[in-house]
Order: sequence, then structure tokens, then C-alpha cells
Amino acid sequence: MTRLRLWLGGCLLLLFGLSAALPLLAVSHGFICFGSLTSTALREAPLLLLGGDGQLHGGASAPVLVVGGTLHLSGKVTDVVVGVDADIVVGPRAVLTADVVDLGGHIYRAPGVQVSGNIVGVTSPWSQHASRQAGLLHDAQLAALASLSVFVLALLLSAAFPWRVLVVAATVRRYSWQSLIVAVAGMAGLPLLCLPLLLSLIGLPLALLLALAAMGLWLTGLAGAGLLIGHRLLAACGTADSLLRSTFLGLLVLSLVGLIPGYGLLLLIGLGSLGAGATVLSLIDRSRAVRLSLTSHSWQR
Repeated sequence: MTRLRLWLGGCLLLLFGLSAALPLLAVSHGFICFGSLTSTALREAPLLLLGGDGQLHGGASAPVLVVGGTLHLSGKVTDVVVGVDADIVVGPRAVLTADVVDLGGHIYRAPGVQVSGNIVGVTSPWSQHASRQAGLLHDAQLAALASLSVFVLALLLSAAFPWRVLVVAATVRRYSWQSLIVAVAGMAGLPLLCLPLLLSLIGLPLALLLALAAMGLWLTGLAGAGLLIGHRLLAACGTADSLLRSTFLGLLVLSLVGLIPGYGLLLLIGLGSLGAGATVLSLIDRSRAVRLSLTSHSWQR
């Protein structure tokens, strides 16, 4: 039975590893960009900008999607531009012949911009300084709301399933590299599993169920990481330890870390994914997971 589980786990890791080649190829060719991007020439390839400041001075002739950042447009834009929780700044030299759609952010349009497409979203008076400040304030508010929500949900989950969170924390401590491998494979494979399902009406409920299951695993993993951090902090201070006290302290620290601009939420995502990998490991090999606890020798080392 153990060999069968190892064989199935190896096949899944191989499948997820191969599926990760597609997003890695997209990143290497510049289709996906993390952070800042500046382009003075015409952008002829599709662009997915994640959480950064994009400058397209030469315009774009391919679709552009920006998530959680700010996009500055100049030149001629002949294909659709979509922003999700992002600010789109349309400069005075921009010419828009396609639609611009912004969900959850603002569109700052300079006076006299030539527009022949549709502009869908919340429009505000154009100002480079005002748009930048508004974008930073908007990002800070969202980061605070996200950190608070994650703190409350993870704490409630810890109170409802304390043993599961305890096992996850011990698994992260004992099998860190294995948890990391599973986490990376899951992060690479889950989007590729969900995206095709989202394109069909029949597959949409299954994709939503997969997304909810992944969110549950991530919250469980984050609670386990918080328990591990809180346990270490209380041990360093010489304070009496308990599961809820350690979890509360660790999640509080992680929530404050989540407020760090730019990298706080990324760190939370990484720690939660590491814990999610540990959750999957503990579910695959339950007999090994049961032997792990806060009082075990492997935890205290």
C-alpha cells in the first residue's frame, strides 16, 4: 500500500512538474511579468502584469491584463486592456481604438485623449501624482483587509480543527523540503487544472470546488505555519505554551507581515502554500502524521 501511494505521488509530482513548463515558458518569453515593466516600443505580444508598475510608452497591439498594479498607457493601443484591482493611467499621448476595462481600480484619463473604444470602470481626473498616491492608498487598504480576513478565518479554523493544524505544523517542521516540493507542484498545476474547466459551463462547478478546496488547504497550512511561529516565539520568551495561544500569536505576526507593501501578501501566500503541501503530505501518509506532535523530539530539535 505504501509503495502504491509513493508511485501515485511520484506520478502526480511528475505531471504537475511537466505542467509547470507552460507558465515558466510564458515568463521566459515575457508574456507574464512580475513587478515593474517599462517598454518604449510597440508591445506586439500579449502581456500579463502581476502586481507592478507598467509603462507602455509605445502603445500595444495585443491584449494586456494587469492584476494588482498600475499601468501607464501612451501611444496607440489597438487591443483590449483589462485591469483587475489595478489602476490604469491613460496619458495625453495615448490613442485608444479598443476597449479599456477596469475592475476594482480606477481609470485616470488625460484630457483630449482620442478614444474610439469603450471605457468601463471608475474614471477619475487624470494626474500622475494623484493616481500614484491613490493607487498606493488603495493597495494599502486592500492589504489590511486581506490580512484581517485571513487572520480571522485561520484562527477560526484552528479552533475548529486543532489536531489537524497541529499535525500540519509538525509536518512542516519535520518534512520541510517534501512540503515545499508538493506546494510548488500544486501551485503550478492547480491553475492549469482550473482554467480549462472555467471555459465550459459543465466544468465551472468543479473548478469552483477545486478552488474552495485549495483555499481550505491554504488556510490550514497558514494556521499550521502560524502555530509553528507562535510556538517558537513563546519558547524564546519562556512563556507558557498552548495551541490556541501559539496559533493566535503566530497568525498575528503573519497578519502584520501581510501589511508590508509589495512583499507581505506574497510571503503569506508562500507560507500558506508550504503549509498546504504539508497538509497534503499528512493526508497521504496518516500513520506518519499521527506520530508527529508538538512534544515529539523531532519538533523540539
